[in-house]
Amino acid sequence: AVVCLEQIEMLNFFIEQKKKMALKYRFYLNTCKQIVFNKNFPNSKSSYWLYYIKLKENITHQRDKIIQSLLKNGIEARNCFYPIHLMKPYKKYSLKNNNLKNSVKVSKAIIALPSSVNLGDKEIKNICAVIKNVLKKFDHV
Repeated sequence: AVVCLEQIEMLNFFIEQKKKMALKYRFYLNTCKQIVFNKNFPNSKSSYWLYYIKLKENITHQRDKIIQSLLKNGIEARNCFYPIHLMKPYKKYSLKNNNLKNSVKVSKAIIALPSSVNLGDKEIKNICAVIKNVLKKFDHV
């Protein structure tokens, strides 16, 4: 219980650190034309729990290869969104005429990036440099 209370007390600190991390990612990747950034919606506030990039539609078919290339370059990237209606435990609850094409489309375009509150500017800058180099290779594929 004490650990939980200490974590709750640190919550604002963690959220602020995650927000700074997200702003750094956006700053260093803002010239990357293969990426679409998430939008901030009115009347909502992000916890910045996980930072992800969304690939533009022309290279989403290369997402898994891009992730593999990032992993080979020491960047812990991964898929981060799986449509619930396609998950085995929930398939039995799906409606027969489910056409959740937007959910599937988004799931194939997203890459989660390292999101630790301990990431410094130097690490984020390096991660972004690797991402840019990797994406250049897939730009015309």
